Amino acid sequence: NHLDVSTNSVSDDAIEAVAQACSDLECLSLSVCNITDAAIWAVAQGCPQLKELDVALNPVSNAAIQAIAQACPQLKRLNVTSCASLTDKAIVSVAWGCHELEHLDVCQLLLITDAAIQAVAQGCPQLKALDVSECGRLADAAMQSLAGGCTHLIWLSARHCRLLTTAAVQALEHGCPDLTYLDMTP
Repeated sequence: NHLDVSTNSVSDDAIEAVAQACSDLECLSLSVCNITDAAIWAVAQGCPQLKELDVALNPVSNAAIQAIAQACPQLKRLNVTSCASLTDKAIVSVAWGCHELEHLDVCQLLLITDAAIQAVAQGCPQLKALDVSECGRLADAAMQSLAGGCTHLIWLSARHCRLLTTAAVQALEHGCPDLTYLDMTP
């Protein structure tokens, strides 16, 4: 049920074959594999039981992540760190399609805004861990939404999000009583 080919040279064709043969796959790690949308679409079509997906540092598009969000509603963990072309569209689709999400890593997604995190706060009430480090467009409104919608949050990293102020910290302290790790290092 688990496959980790991170940091290996894997072709889209190989991932497509895995997706076709392993419909019960629950955990797939493809970080730093240089896969493309074709592999992600195959995973979306072939692995509806997916609970964990790591595609960090791959050139995947909004459309590919949207396909995952629609086809894999049981997703609990998603890592899209440094998938440079992703925008609010991808993260909003995850928020609306993956209501069981507990861990989201969107570190270094330079194009996402408060709207993406606000959607996560509304659509993913079970979220426990979030990494938005180096998402430089995020402001206090994103954190205030998290405080209101993700009350089970225990871990949050917002390093180098320079638009965040003490108002964000106060909202999180008040709205997320289980929060045990908070890093907002500028």
